Amino acid sequence: LQVRSDPLLICLPSGLLEQGSRGMQNARADLFSENHPTHVVDLGPIWTPSTAIGFTLYVLSPREPQVTFFGAFEDVASLDVPQGHHGPFDGSEVVFGAGLDKLLRWLNKGDEKGFSRPYEEVDKNRLSVRYHDPGLHAQDPDFLSKPFSLLGDLCEVISPRRTGEKGRIYRLNAPSERWPSLQIVEGAQSNVMLRAGDVLISRYRNIRAVLIDQPEDGVTPSDFFLLIRCKSDLISPEYLITYLRSEFAWSYAERNMTGTVIERLSKRDLVALPVLLPDQEMLARSRTIYEALFREPDEEVDPFERI
Repeated sequence: LQVRSDPLLICLPSGLLEQGSRGMQNARADLFSENHPTHVVDLGPIWTPSTAIGFTLYVLSPREPQVTFFGAFEDVASLDVPQGHHGPFDGSEVVFGAGLDKLLRWLNKGDEKGFSRPYEEVDKNRLSVRYHDPGLHAQDPDFLSKPFSLLGDLCEVISPRRTGEKGRIYRLNAPSERWPSLQIVEGAQSNVMLRAGDVLISRYRNIRAVLIDQPEDGVTPSDFFLLIRCKSDLISPEYLITYLRSEFAWSYAERNMTGTVIERLSKRDLVALPVLLPDQEMLARSRTIYEALFREPDEEVDPFERI
């Protein structure tokens, strides 16, 4: 938190300010009673490799703006600490990246990036870049007329629990890597044995999901994951993971799941997630589409848009 008379700069874990608890509702009411958001910036996981949690920067002014600017920047900062470090750190361990200069130019209106929304249209209870993205809002009329189903009606959702035994487990690769993949390490085993076609999804806001093609014998998922197992022939595992890796899925969910801001993904959140159902042609092609998207991924395009 950096405090100045004008503007006020606040950097918080993404989603924290949007939570629906009574305490956070009161905090928002106090904060926005005299301050108005001029910029909202998705900074990404600036404490990597210690944590994959993303952060959001809010720039607030005592004067009401005509518009609020939204943007997202990569490589703003990281920590010069070993992989897996979870202890305290100080400012000397923060390393600023090339994205910081781009962010500063944008904040000073020297760089065109992101988008803006009229201030009267900004929902200060859902003050995120994703929620206000006009490109995703523009899709709503088309998609609202298409069939959706709750994920819990299509799939079994399992929360792995530790057994107290040590052995080989699956964990995710480093959050700094663009695409998620699984690593096998020694750790606390869980009570879940995997099957081909299972989907493992991380529990935190920067959602990372991985499809199990062929599980290794005796290797269990870490309790960091939730496990999704398809039980309906309306979707396939390949379609599901393509959907879950898309920005559209989580943007749509945050706008249409009443009172939901997905910060730490729970089983309850996942069961209630709306899933856009594919037509039969799309379903038949889902394996081919999945391999085309994620064997040689295009980093500039949201996977679901490429479908």
